Amino acid sequence: MADSRDRGQLTLVPIGVVRNELGRGISPPRARADRSIIEIDPRLAQGLVGISPGQAVVIIFAFHQSGPFVADQHLLQHPEGDPDRPLRGVFSIRSPYRPNPLGLTTARVLEVEGNRLVVSGLDAFDGTPVMDLKLYTPWVDVPRD
Repeated sequence: MADSRDRGQLTLVPIGVVRNELGRGISPPRARADRSIIEIDPRLAQGLVGISPGQAVVIIFAFHQSGPFVADQHLLQHPEGDPDRPLRGVFSIRSPYRPNPLGLTTARVLEVEGNRLVVSGLDAFDGTPVMDLKLYTPWVDVPRD
């Protein structure tokens, strides 16, 4: 896998793809699938060892259908594209139009079989590239007071 950090750039390569019934024009923008299969590149399947049903996993994915980020158009946006809601900065909302088009969702693991991770609660559309997975760890992921 490519790694160009030494040149001040970072190259990301998807580790898998989402398979579910969600899609643009099929589902509401904030829909969560009851069941999604993340098909991991078979060469990376061993990376799933230690993930078990019932655990929560953070899924980092690419907004591959959102189009390019244009600063003068996307730094301020209406939440959920609703013009009746006041403009907010891109970093304060969950918009797919971002400087780095990455989304993340915490989902519940239903099954792990070979290179397939089955989860519930994922809000990524069918065909979405998955960039990384991390086990949800409350002592790390929940802010301290």
